[in-house]
Amino acid sequence: MTVRWTWNEEPRSGVVEFAFTECRLGGRRAWFACPRCTRRVASLFLSEHGILCRHCLHLTYSSANESKENRAWRRANNLWRRLGKPDPDLTVPPKPARMHHRTFQRLFLKWKQAELRALLMGWPTTRH
Repeated sequence: MTVRWTWNEEPRSGVVEFAFTECRLGGRRAWFACPRCTRRVASLFLSEHGILCRHCLHLTYSSANESKENRAWRRANNLWRRLGKPDPDLTVPPKPARMHHRTFQRLFLKWKQAELRALLMGWPTTRH
């Protein structure tokens, strides 16, 4: 498939090929084939060098560049959201509807531990 795009007002084009794999229960799965390394990938990225995979562009996930403190606070925030964003002043927040009691207890304990770890690392108590 030929793809056309504009980079800094300069028209460009490139060829993107597909690769297919057989699925266990029948059918086929389509993948992109990176034009540079021919690796099968689910996503290709548009850059000044063309349409390439994240490996060829040396892209990393944003979490790979986070500090330990930031990772701890992000984990606490994610657990807090899963619990339905409860009021932090409550000793035990109400269980969200349709959540099992055991799941709630497990998540609540993980949230408290993650929040304590993040607070001990010196992060503020505001949530995002």
